[in-house]
Amino acid sequence: LMQFVRSSMFPPVVEELFGKDNLLLTKDEMLNAQNKFAKYDADFEYGVELPAIFLREWSDCKKWLLNILSGVVGRIEDRKSPPERLVEHLISAVDHPNASGYSLLLLWASQANAIPISFWTLAYILSNPNVLAKVRQELQDWSLDLTGE
Repeated sequence: LMQFVRSSMFPPVVEELFGKDNLLLTKDEMLNAQNKFAKYDADFEYGVELPAIFLREWSDCKKWLLNILSGVVGRIEDRKSPPERLVEHLISAVDHPNASGYSLLLLWASQANAIPISFWTLAYILSNPNVLAKVRQELQDWSLDLTGE
């Protein structure tokens, strides 16, 4: 279930947050980014406190993500158009050398809690027949409202 939630949420949220035209990731690269982020997120508490030598895989994931995001930062800065997306406002407000780091922080802030809370919400719904029936009924009522039937 967690993998389903992660793969359902990560790509569209990241594409919306950073802009598909800024990311320039293929489907396989997006899957790789999702997996690298999962590892980065899983060990975040240790990674920010311990030297990289003790968490080599976490450090490699962080470097990979920073590299992707530095490309995003470069493409946004090259455009020199007024900021529209949150990440564009962020990049325009921070110093250039640290822009990719702030972008990684934005990615982490957007995903680190959203994915687990979505997982636990779905797990609760699926494990409680009364709640599941209520959700199904609400979805059915909503779809009838849309179709007018």
